[in-house]
Amino acid sequence: MRSLLHIADALLRGGHVAHRAALLIILVGAPLYGAAAGTFAFERPERALQVLYSAIKLPILLLLTTALCLPVLFVVATVAGRREAFALIIRAILAGQAAMSISLASLAPFVVFCYVSAITYNTAKFINGVLFAVATIVAHIVLRRQTRELRARDPGVGVLLVAWGLLYVFVGIQLAWTIRPFIGQPGAATTFFRSEPFTNAYVELGRVLGGLARARR
Repeated sequence: MRSLLHIADALLRGGHVAHRAALLIILVGAPLYGAAAGTFAFERPERALQVLYSAIKLPILLLLTTALCLPVLFVVATVAGRREAFALIIRAILAGQAAMSISLASLAPFVVFCYVSAITYNTAKFINGVLFAVATIVAHIVLRRQTRELRARDPGVGVLLVAWGLLYVFVGIQLAWTIRPFIGQPGAATTFFRSEPFTNAYVELGRVLGGLARARR
């Protein structure tokens, strides 16, 4: 564990990490935050299962989102004539995901503190969304730092990083919606997936925004 902490510290300071080390950090750090997120409404005994489910699903969310986006990024890199840089970009992406997991793990105690402050379910969802945004920014900073030399040699790589960021956010939001819940909803049964059929996150977002717009009229 001490060596893993040293690797995590080196990563945050700007060092490079091997693929296996980055994956290990994701598999250790992401479940810590997932478990913390799952403690909402923990007064019911069966909520212990939600803690376990959320701890399992968060690294799945990060790694599966990455896996779904990489083929598209490979095609974009090939069309842009930068396939030779793809391996280095993958290493930087994994480092960014590892940094995101470290950030989330560090925020886990804050999530629990917010939960014990008697917040509502909607507030809990908002707080988790904000913290994910913070961790995503950290991942982007590390990704940019990891590719600094590569971008200095080939500025066009920056376009690939922009494409990656947009694609990752788009796919990640839909995947998170699909494999929810990550937070135990009061009054709802504890399940690994929601019982309703899979839906589209952006359709639901449009409905919510439309409802808000109609309510203001």
